[in-house]
Amino acid sequence: MIAYAEREFRLNLPQKDGRPLRQHIEAVMRVTHRWPEGAEPRLLPEGAAYLWEWFCEISGRRQGGMGPLALSWTDIEAWARLRSISLSAFEIDCFNALERAYWRVQREAQ
Repeated sequence: MIAYAEREFRLNLPQKDGRPLRQHIEAVMRVTHRWPEGAEPRLLPEGAAYLWEWFCEISGRRQGGMGPLALSWTDIEAWARLRSISLSAFEIDCFNALERAYWRVQREAQ
């Protein structure tokens, strides 16, 4: 799941023209009908889709004036409470791993 997430995070990074990498790859695909080398998709492991969807929902609500802030325990707890979801220790560990992957990709981009 982390490899899938890292790829998705990289695809959303803005390029020199301000557009995300995803748009550039899609443009190449429209012309060549093939994935550019190294841009081949990764599959989300079976059973992990709900975790990815939950993380994307929480991550999409990040606060910050000069850029996104890290998700706090309070953010995760509030989201779970609003959704009436009782997160398991495993699910919390997955959120933490996804958060680390998110910031790893953000640091690589700088």
